[in-house]
Amino acid sequence: MTTRSRLRAWLLSLTGICLVSACSPKEELPDPGRVTLHRLNRDEYNNTVRDLLGTSQRPADQFPSDDIGYGFDNVAQVLSVSAPHVERYLRAAESLVDEVLRPDGYPLNMALQVSDVEARYRRRNHIFFASNATMPLRVEVPQSGSYQIAASAFGEQVPPDPAQMIVAVDGTTVQTVAITALEASPQTVLFELNLTAGTHMISFGFGNDLYVPDADPQKVQDRNLGVFWFRLTGPTSASPENSIRRRVITCTPSTTDPSQWQRCADQILARLSRRAFRRSVSAEEVRALRQLSETAWQQGDDFVSGLRPALLAVLLSPRFLYRVELDENPSSIHPHKLSDFELATRLSYFLWSSMPDDELLRLAEQSRLSSDANVVIDQVRRMLDDPKAETLLSRFASQWLSLDGLDSAAPDRKRFPQYTDELRAEMKQETKLFVREFLPLLGSRELGLHELLTAPLTYLTTDLARYYGIPGPPPEVKWEATQLQGTPRRGLLTQGSVLTMTSYPGRTSPVKRGKWILEQLLCSPPPPPPPGVTTELSTTMSSGSLRQKLEEHRRKPECAGCHKLMDPLGFGLESFDAVGQFRTMDEGLPIDASGELQNGKTFSGAEELSSLIAQDPRLVRCAVRKLFTYAIGRAPTDTDEGRVEALTSSLSETNGALRQLVLSLILSDAFGSRRGEPEEGATP
Repeated sequence: MTTRSRLRAWLLSLTGICLVSACSPKEELPDPGRVTLHRLNRDEYNNTVRDLLGTSQRPADQFPSDDIGYGFDNVAQVLSVSAPHVERYLRAAESLVDEVLRPDGYPLNMALQVSDVEARYRRRNHIFFASNATMPLRVEVPQSGSYQIAASAFGEQVPPDPAQMIVAVDGTTVQTVAITALEASPQTVLFELNLTAGTHMISFGFGNDLYVPDADPQKVQDRNLGVFWFRLTGPTSASPENSIRRRVITCTPSTTDPSQWQRCADQILARLSRRAFRRSVSAEEVRALRQLSETAWQQGDDFVSGLRPALLAVLLSPRFLYRVELDENPSSIHPHKLSDFELATRLSYFLWSSMPDDELLRLAEQSRLSSDANVVIDQVRRMLDDPKAETLLSRFASQWLSLDGLDSAAPDRKRFPQYTDELRAEMKQETKLFVREFLPLLGSRELGLHELLTAPLTYLTTDLARYYGIPGPPPEVKWEATQLQGTPRRGLLTQGSVLTMTSYPGRTSPVKRGKWILEQLLCSPPPPPPPGVTTELSTTMSSGSLRQKLEEHRRKPECAGCHKLMDPLGFGLESFDAVGQFRTMDEGLPIDASGELQNGKTFSGAEELSSLIAQDPRLVRCAVRKLFTYAIGRAPTDTDEGRVEALTSSLSETNGALRQLVLSLILSDAFGSRRGEPEEGATP
């Protein structure tokens, strides 16, 4: 038996874990739980339209923020839909379809019109400036080059000067245009400007407001500016061919024969809706979509333009906006297997945060995912080796460790002048590159989970190494794996990202650091403080070290329960200041980084603390619970405890290799099956 065969046999024999298709048909499946109808979150929407259409647009960045449940933004039960969602879905679909149908191939095509702005800037069918003001646009420029600005504008004129339209890039005026036209016959503004790749703030607005009142309303002088639309396209050196259009519009009729138009439309809509809905589509569904286009053709649209309502219907369908899983009997608690398409969708959104690709859909159509565990294992390996699996790093790992907390950290720049926004970004990237070594991604070392806290390894730039006070790569090397032997740093807990985001602006916080370890790494959050108890350190306390003040605070009976859990963990990191730099003194007093954990084990310093946490069985169990929640879109319940224990055992048996945990989780009945939910008051 080969190594791969033995691994497969071991995975399928794990206690409490089976691919649902491998269970006996007569054997009752354990309760797999139920995932609520799952709306695509913002990242999933952006990734899905990227893979569906080939677009570089990120329309979901303008959607309302996704709610967080159990630490993640893909928990189905908290992904509600509001009126602003509906409005933004329509705008996004219109922008995407415009890009599909556009004959040119510019990668950047951003348009702003009256429906896109706040009500105070709207007047009838145009954007209206009654005083000097600007309308800013945050633009992601895909590549450096020459871009074209176009606008349709008019002025409410007061001689002798015409209304002036000001265009600025990153706060600097690049063009002042005299708008001489009136509303009845607006003027088209057209010019080019050079932009570098990256994020820019591009604004347009009114620059020479004038208002001269008069007792006679007919003699009032009021110069204003109106803009019907504003568009940025380019780079102008790009191919005039629209590759996105070619990807979606796979045929065009050669005659005006209506039957040929119908056949071609059916081909286009069947292919697109199959991929968008992530399942096979029926001839009736395709016909219903095509009928929308037939109405447009009858009203005079050409073939391609007439596809617009059908394409909009696909992108606005609940089958696209939601990950739909059906129960034959929605009120039955009896478990049933996911369909092959539902399983393919769970796989792709877990590992890629995006839609299934053609290979997954093909296997689902052949019913091979639900019938052969070896096929699933091969697909998981393939998907983890695909660059799209990097979303496990950018989404799961970042949310597991709450790395976004670094973005909101605001160290006191007067106290810590060496800390910069550039260093903040490098600290975050350091942690991502480090954590990548543990995730089952192509090129990672797949270190054991316990090494997350003990590995004498990190990734550094020249500047970050200098900031840490340790040897680093030469300036010409952007990032380099760096060994940490002989330095006070080890693993995750001594990285600047974690240390900075768990501090106050002016000082460290053993409480925040200890709480972060308990919540993110051990899944053992401390209880909230009792009502009426202040969490601030009193100014009347001793003038000693921060540790001494906290120990005095902890002597209060109402405070002791929480602080005895958090403080010792935080004390172990006191050798690092509020922005992650190593120190031996604080406010003229020597640092005491020793402590004793609840289990009686003692430590001195961050390295010994990290080793003790790495040995804590809660670390592995917590990683399992976090990955379970992210993968399935719901938190484990009491009925999942057996699965959590089995998955924890599987992770321990493989020395904490997360690739095996991913495989085991996907092969579990919780991932591959579901049940309905009885109606309120009904008897199961």
